[in-house]
Amino acid sequence: MPWQRTRVLWSTSMAMIRRVYRAAQAVVGTALAGTGAAVLGGCEFFDYSAQGELQLVAESPHQWTGVAVGRTGRVFVCYPRWGGAYEYAVEEIKGERRIPYPNVEMNRWSPTDNPSERFVCVQSVTFDDAGDLWVLDTGNPEFRGVIPGAPKLVHIDLADNLVVSINPFDSALALPHSYLNDVRVDRRRNFAYITDSGAGGLIALNLLTGVGRRVLDGHPSTLADPNVIPVIDGREWRDVRTGQVPQIHADGIALDHEGRFLYWQALTGDTLYRIPTVLLRDFATPHEQIAASVEVMGRTVVTDGMEIDRNGRIYFTSLENNSIVLRQPTGELYALVDAHPQLDWPDSFAWGLNRWLYFTTAQIHEHAQFRPEGGAPDEPYRLWRVGAPGGR
Repeated sequence: MPWQRTRVLWSTSMAMIRRVYRAAQAVVGTALAGTGAAVLGGCEFFDYSAQGELQLVAESPHQWTGVAVGRTGRVFVCYPRWGGAYEYAVEEIKGERRIPYPNVEMNRWSPTDNPSERFVCVQSVTFDDAGDLWVLDTGNPEFRGVIPGAPKLVHIDLADNLVVSINPFDSALALPHSYLNDVRVDRRRNFAYITDSGAGGLIALNLLTGVGRRVLDGHPSTLADPNVIPVIDGREWRDVRTGQVPQIHADGIALDHEGRFLYWQALTGDTLYRIPTVLLRDFATPHEQIAASVEVMGRTVVTDGMEIDRNGRIYFTSLENNSIVLRQPTGELYALVDAHPQLDWPDSFAWGLNRWLYFTTAQIHEHAQFRPEGGAPDEPYRLWRVGAPGGR
């Protein structure tokens, strides 16, 4: 059954206070009685009285990460090959049914198959502004290293459910320890932008020529912040085998409505960055100029997924608070969905119809690697949608 949010939309945890107000002298949190709104910092009032409704869309016994919703409402999800229960890489959700997409064969990879022609380890799915589906294959199953020929960006036409093109990433783009995490596609300029959470960096891909370029390798903006220790469900997120905090680099990504700015953030981090995309599209731009052009947009939340609406509001999945947070263009942070016990590791976003914002829950912190008690999550993986003030 759909869960209705409470009127007070933000329950500030000490972890959030440390993140958002680290440099501040005081913490200001104002709940607007009767409006269903909440504000973190600043003095702007924002009415969410008609927003924030949370609805459960689907559940799965298999761990999913990405979600994409087409112009007609078709919903697609993807499942990374991380060593747990696994069946298909990409599926279309049709009511209670989940159908391998675009066909079974492309989802049936084994080490004896050609990795360039089948899905090996899919992390993300997204739609472009022309209504086509794009599938990002990391080519790095179980984080054991990139398989040569496996990393790729696959373009699928929904009209006939056929693959239009496969854009491979060679070893200069997908490094041996890369994990290509999230992607946004600008069809007006025929470019795709990809985060690398394994090696730390960004990739700009010219979709007309198939030529790509890595940028910001080793730059602070694309690397994890070693000073950030995420606290999720009251427990520091650490590998129980080593005691170390996972250093997950550039992860969430968002492309503004006009395609002018690319935003990103490391998962093990709480700082938002952006850069003008014109610099990424011109492969003659010196790396030093690109590095000098990165803008620090301020502290946000520890997040896995990001999305932006046509009015420049950025949405974040807040891992530490099991919630969805919105950032105004002026920098204020608001809670669109308050902490909810079933929003376990909210992962990736996708715009749907009528301002519905879809997102998955991946429960990464509930797997044996991060739980002292070991074992797998007790709850199914869920796909939600929330009413948002903007849309794509």
